[in-house]
Order: sequence, then C-alpha cells, then structure tokens
Amino acid sequence: LIVDKQMNFISGNPSAVRLFGCKEEKDLFFKTPLNFSPEFQPDGYSSLSKATKYAEKAYKEGAIFFEWQHLRADGTEFPCTILLTTMELQGQTVMLSTMRDITEQKRAQDAIKNLLDFENLVTEVSTSFINLPAEQTDMGIRVALGVLSRFLGVDRSYIALFSEDQKNAGLAYEWRDKNVSSLEQMVVACPAKDCKWWMSKLENRLTIHLTST
Repeated sequence: LIVDKQMNFISGNPSAVRLFGCKEEKDLFFKTPLNFSPEFQPDGYSSLSKATKYAEKAYKEGAIFFEWQHLRADGTEFPCTILLTTMELQGQTVMLSTMRDITEQKRAQDAIKNLLDFENLVTEVSTSFINLPAEQTDMGIRVALGVLSRFLGVDRSYIALFSEDQKNAGLAYEWRDKNVSSLEQMVVACPAKDCKWWMSKLENRLTIHLTST
C-alpha cells in the first residue's frame, strides 16, 4: 500500500485489496487507514492518535514497525504487523505500508498462553491439597471446582463417582455460580448400562464436551 501525506491510500496491490476484503483497488481510494481501523486499538488508545504518532515517526526516522488492529470491509477485525517506510514518488514523499496478517500467529500464542496458565492453575490447586486436613477435603474439592470453572468460563461443574462395581454413577460434588440452580437434589444414581455412549467415551479416556445443559 502507498499512503500520501494526508494519509490517503493512493495505490494498493492485489494482496492488500484481498487483505481488506475489498473487491478491487479503487475501493481503497479516497480512504485512509483509519477507515479500516476500529475506533480504539487493543491497548485502549484511539486509532487516530496512534496512527498520527506512527506516521510522524515514520516521516521523521524513515521507517517504523508496529502491530495494528485493522478492519476488513465487512467490519471484522484482524491483527497485523505494519512496516512503514518513506519513499519519493513523483517528487513527493509518501509512505509504503507493508502489512502482514498475523491472525494465526496470535491464535497460536493465545493457545500456548492458555495452556501454560491452565497448567499453573492445576499446579496451584494440587499444591493446596498437600497440607489440607482430611476433614476439609470435601471443601477443598468444591473450592478447586470453583477455581477451575471460573478459569474455563463455565457457570457450573460436577464430579460424579462410580460405585465399586462400576454399575452406577452418582453426583458427588457440585459447584455452581450464585445465579445457577442446584442439581444436587435432582440427580440420582445413573445405571452405567443406560449410558453406553458416555461409558464408551469415559473408558477410552475421551473428553465429553457439552455446549449447553
């Protein structure tokens, strides 16, 4: 992308057109980067103030590299890296903007961070049980359920225990948000033979994911 001193797009290659979700290059003309940016960037600063600051620095120093949250033509946001460099074009100083969509990179980073955060949380919960008196075990399990549930963003969680003969399962522990009704009095022992699909998943140590209850 080439941007003039008034921050208007004056040229864009096919990759830039696709990146912004436009149909053709002329869809970029008479628009500025702010037309394809949310009002505020992820750090809370306005896009206007940050764009002005970066443009001034690019013209002063010749180049600047930064991350930016942009908008496509349909309004969806995407993160990208931008390298602004100044250049001469037909006797005028303009900026060449080299952009790269880093959506997948951000997702990978977030996934790694969430995994590390979860592992640290599990370690903290496990450590809390080391010196816990036996008579406080039930309370400790409920507290741990609450901590894990809030981390996962769910409003309830349960622990069910199987009978020694593995024929029945019943609700042993429940944690729920304050606005969620309890199921403790409603749930009765469930015969394993009536839950063949569930049992096959559990026996193979697979995760059962319910999107709603």
